[in-house]
Amino acid sequence: DRPAFIVDCHAHIYSGDEKKYPTISDPYRPPAGKGTVEHLRAEMKANGVKFKDALSQGLRALKTFG
Repeated sequence: DRPAFIVDCHAHIYSGDEKKYPTISDPYRPPAGKGTVEHLRAEMKANGVKFKDALSQGLRALKTFG
C-alpha cells in the first residue's frame, strides 16, 4: 500500500510586491499575514498537504510546488 496524500488543487496567493506581481482591479485582500506563499506553506505542512497549484490573484502566474 502507498501512503495517502493530499493535493490542494486551487489557492489564490498574494504578494507584498504588487509592482512585480500586479493584481486585478480591486482584489479581495485577506487579513494581514494571510494569503502569502509563506502562509500557504505553513498551512500545507500543518494539514498534511503535499502538493499545491497556486494562482496569483491576477492570474498572471501559475506555479506548482510541494
